[in-house]
Amino acid sequence: MKKIVYILMLYISATSLMAEHWSTGYYRANGDSNVYYYDDEIRWYCHVQNDTQLENFSAVDQVRVVGDISPILGLGQSLGECPWLDGFYRVEDSEAIFRLYPGNACLITSAEMLEAYGATNDVILAEAGSDFAVHRTYIGQCYWPF
Repeated sequence: MKKIVYILMLYISATSLMAEHWSTGYYRANGDSNVYYYDDEIRWYCHVQNDTQLENFSAVDQVRVVGDISPILGLGQSLGECPWLDGFYRVEDSEAIFRLYPGNACLITSAEMLEAYGATNDVILAEAGSDFAVHRTYIGQCYWPF
């Protein structure tokens, strides 16, 4: 009987250890500015490109600071850089405006086109180096909206 109780206790403690996991959310290592989004359900992660993107995700106050990020990232598949949310974006050192929509990215080629999309006041100014086409197909010039 003692042997069965001992085996059950070992099983329960091993099961509780396996139940611990890193929950879905934003993480960064202490002393490092790189932020990652980790999805515990599907087990993937991506690198948040910069502070503008983190603000765009409404996640500035959601970043969890840990001592070592590698155990978290080791649980998932890297998708590289995080994709931007759909919308209109401009990099601070450029006049080019990009429209992001499901699966695609395109270039707004005039103020009139931006106005036709009804987005004149919706352009988000992003940091230099932002990659808007990540995980999207860049199609060049945007089509004129209907």
